[in-house]
Parts: sequence; C-alpha cells; structure tokens
Amino acid sequence: MQLALSRILKQYGPISEYEQRLRLAALWLDRKTMIRVFNWDPIKEGY
Repeated sequence: MQLALSRILKQYGPISEYEQRLRLAALWLDRKTMIRVFNWDPIKEGY
C-alpha cells in the first residue's frame, strides 16, 4: 500500500490526506462502489 501511495503522490503532487485515501481505495474498489460509498467518481477525477 505504501508503494501505491508513493506512486499516487508522485503523479498528483501534494494532495489532501482524504484524496490520498480515495485514490488508494480506487485501486481496489470498482467505480460503482466508489461513487456509491464515497460519492467520488474516479473517472471524473482523472484516475
């Protein structure tokens, strides 16, 4: 998980801890679940 977070930070620069968690979750959860649970669409957010 730490390696994935390192890649996310390298790709997106300084982002909030909340966004870091969302982007990490998006690696394991499908789009539909991300939208339903977190109201966050990985496609719209450029993931």
